[in-house]
Amino acid sequence: MVFKDWYRGLLRFLPKSMLSKFNVVDHKKNIPLLNLFNEEEKKQLEKLIGTEINDISYYEQAFTHRSYLTVLKTENIVTHSNERLEFLGDSVLGLIITDYLFNFFPDIKEGDLTKIRSRFVNKHTLAFVSNKIGLHKFIKISFGTEKNFEKAGEGIASDAFESLVAAIYFDAGIEKAVTFLYDNLIPLIGMDDFMLDNNYKSKLLEQIQSKGKRPPIYSVISTEGPDHDKIYKVGVYTNDSLLGTGLGKNKKDAEQQAAKNALEKGMFIT
Repeated sequence: MVFKDWYRGLLRFLPKSMLSKFNVVDHKKNIPLLNLFNEEEKKQLEKLIGTEINDISYYEQAFTHRSYLTVLKTENIVTHSNERLEFLGDSVLGLIITDYLFNFFPDIKEGDLTKIRSRFVNKHTLAFVSNKIGLHKFIKISFGTEKNFEKAGEGIASDAFESLVAAIYFDAGIEKAVTFLYDNLIPLIGMDDFMLDNNYKSKLLEQIQSKGKRPPIYSVISTEGPDHDKIYKVGVYTNDSLLGTGLGKNKKDAEQQAAKNALEKGMFIT
């Protein structure tokens, strides 16, 4: 398997005194069995991921949001949220997608491959797939977080997807992780909605600089709503001229909408 070969290759360069620490990788040390899923839920999850589950504890941690740790109240058991698995899953996911794009698009340059990959490993796409296949049914979150799920749900859903990839990798191997992504994420490649470059800020910057003008500056014009549910209005400017405005639940999204508005108006072209 590619990961094992890569891992063994790295070990060749370590001092012999350190090798003993790596001979046995005990990634189960802090992944205890918590009995969060009954037998029926386990069968549903097996159907969803397309493979038999050998050790359910990996998947329990993959779906445990940090807010749920206060609910567990486990004694004398070290438990973690899915953040550690998310960290690993991000890399496993990135490798598999990169490998696919490298072979599927042999004539596309590195820079364009990087842009395409970014559209398939960002939280928006991963949350879309996560919700589409029904991962939300398995995610364990606190009652307070559940009430605000609409606002924070995209991040929770995308994190759960990456964590699940890591769980499959640990429990069933890299081949099963590849199959899972080929069945659920990679089919989006080639679909217009996902192949479009939606980084409007990057597009605007390129077009403005091509006209010899100063880079755009983004500034919050106003905010509305309570602290926990603010709506930001952002303006984008160049050479002291307002090019466009945008609204969003955070500054980043509002800036993207402002850049999109500026591109649609095309005021910077003249």
